[in-house]
Amino acid sequence: TLAAGLTPGTRLGILDIGIGAGDLVRYAARWARRRGFQVDALGIEPHAAVAGIARRTGVPVVRACGTALPVRRDGVDVVIVSQVVHHLEKDAAVALLRECDRVASRAVVLADLERTRAARAAFAVGARLLRFDPVTVADGQTSIQRGFTARELVDLLAAAGIRTEVAVRPCCRLVAVWTPEESR
Repeated sequence: TLAAGLTPGTRLGILDIGIGAGDLVRYAARWARRRGFQVDALGIEPHAAVAGIARRTGVPVVRACGTALPVRRDGVDVVIVSQVVHHLEKDAAVALLRECDRVASRAVVLADLERTRAARAAFAVGARLLRFDPVTVADGQTSIQRGFTARELVDLLAAAGIRTEVAVRPCCRLVAVWTPEESR
């Protein structure tokens, strides 16, 4: 686990790339505090409006590109990158993954969408039942279509020089967790 070998009072730096509203980094901070760790969280977000949303929740955010992170090598303990990679073209995705590996000293947690027929069908039904607006429906459909199979995500990670497994999780999610020095 990510907390293996840590003692209460340990300070953890968490970097959330593509922070969105900041919910994941806030959740991670609560998880860590319950275990007695102190957390320094930082979000990376290229879009001003989205960065503003995360800042209003109390998370510090730097406007930057994930392919050129303003963080030194091994500069944070944990990098989180969730629901971001499917938005990128292959070369940019590889660059982002290399940057995650470069700046994390303890672990990188990558979560993204699994592209399946079931995901498309479930989203279509859910969007109709919840009366999503047309822009949200189009965005969701595009995101699912741009998602990955587990094999495709393993191959993308390998193209970035990262060797790790990809787990298939409920709700059409793929998750990869790696320790940077072990992946190199």
